[in-house]
Amino acid sequence: MKTTLTSLALSALVFATPMLAQELAREDSGKFVLEAGEHSLIDLVNRSGKFLKRNHLYNPGEINNPVAGEVNLQQRLVLDAKGCEEVICQLLYTRGFARMTIDKDRGIYEWIAVNGPKRGQLGLHSEYVPMDELDGYRNLVGVSIMTHVKLEHIDANIATAQLRPFFAQGGGAGMSLIPGSVGNGTALLLQGPAPQVFGACQLLRLVDQEAADSAKEGRQSEEIEGRLRALEKRVEKLEKVGAEG
Repeated sequence: MKTTLTSLALSALVFATPMLAQELAREDSGKFVLEAGEHSLIDLVNRSGKFLKRNHLYNPGEINNPVAGEVNLQQRLVLDAKGCEEVICQLLYTRGFARMTIDKDRGIYEWIAVNGPKRGQLGLHSEYVPMDELDGYRNLVGVSIMTHVKLEHIDANIATAQLRPFFAQGGGAGMSLIPGSVGNGTALLLQGPAPQVFGACQLLRLVDQEAADSAKEGRQSEEIEGRLRALEKRVEKLEKVGAEG
């Protein structure tokens, strides 16, 4: 009996050693690895929190809900810290979950159901992101942020009115783009899902530049017309002098 137990223990150790070595290799490589196959949502949240050195809060009753299901991957993913954050946000969002920033400095975040009882808090926990840092948030699906855009050639109040219907579709409470202005016509405020905020800012930059180019072209046209009129007057004078001579 003792010999049998010893053999079983050795067999288990031999089987576990490659798996343990693989896990250690992953940690040493500094990569977050998602193997092909099924992954539970709670495992994704816990593993990513540990890898990113963050505290991920959640309601076990929500995240373990059978309706949410699991995530099934057909291909293995090897991710760095940025990729881990983006992919986990994307995968959880496909199952109806969004991430709230509770305390960024202390690394405290909470995962909630988009249509759950806390959905109204998504906007309240929007993280402020300066314009020059938005590119790092462009793939964070299910994360609400806010920023402000300085406009040089477009009136912010008009831009606000135009953007509302453009981004009105989809989202639900806290997960749709909300534009606003502070009344001075030069600053536009944007709040909503990170990819939409990033897209709206890119659009505004392009349109604001086109408006500047159009204004420049208009001024150039006026200058050309003015020169033509002056030239016509000089020609008239010369013709008049020639006729009198």
